Amino acid sequence: MLAHPFPAARSLTPWIPALMGAMMAIGIPAAHPSLLPRQPEAASRMDVTEISQEWADDQAYTQVIQQVQTMTSDPTAVNLASSWGLSIVDLTWEDTGRDKGSAYGPNISDMTIQVHQQHPFSAERAFHLMPVIRHPNFADITSDIPLDSFYVPVGNQSGDPLESVSLRELLGHLRHYMSEPDSWTGQEGSLLAGRDSHVLVSAQAAFLPIAPGGEATFNPVLFNYQSRPGDPAVLTILATRQGTSITIIDNQRDAVQSGWANGQRLFFNNNGERASLT
Repeated sequence: MLAHPFPAARSLTPWIPALMGAMMAIGIPAAHPSLLPRQPEAASRMDVTEISQEWADDQAYTQVIQQVQTMTSDPTAVNLASSWGLSIVDLTWEDTGRDKGSAYGPNISDMTIQVHQQHPFSAERAFHLMPVIRHPNFADITSDIPLDSFYVPVGNQSGDPLESVSLRELLGHLRHYMSEPDSWTGQEGSLLAGRDSHVLVSAQAAFLPIAPGGEATFNPVLFNYQSRPGDPAVLTILATRQGTSITIIDNQRDAVQSGWANGQRLFFNNNGERASLT
């Protein structure tokens, strides 16, 4: 994800997620159980068995989520990360503007991912914020990449085949890559400033627990300290292999409230419709 000041262009800091070992498995039954003759007693036993398995899977997934969430205080995980010069923390910082040697500055955002957990017997969902792994806060390793050499896929916003465009092209003609270009009410046609030449990048990974069956649903979550309802300070660009999605951060739309944490969920733009990530 790229956190970009709005409307004037500044340094860009991407978030490059590393998702842990996701695997999909598809099973095709030889015959659907409802098409097979069976005795009521057998049907009842099968239903109880299926319900028990779903409940067991849910409890197992809950345990995995809790284990991942507590990695920040797990000495084994913390020491292993430290041996590679890394830290496991509750959230990561997108500080495109921060005072030297300080945790404060004119443009700072907190970010992580939020995992969905579907209740096995109802439409209710639980949401869990996941820890991240990164270099220590004051020893972050970054790199500068020319805007013309940083590419993102576009086309998903209008249901068209994907193509790659440079970040300079995207920021220079932003309305062209929005599902609702009129939602940007300003007169500007570009977010680029004359001084903009490179994008500042750093690698920061989030841990994603995978549910039984090989699939997890999640959203990036971002809170910007300078944004207010009606006065957004940051424009986010969420880039995946399936396309690029653009939205402002006002900390109110699609808000997250999870214990001590809050922020705004980010969604994939599926031809103008919001979609969580899997």
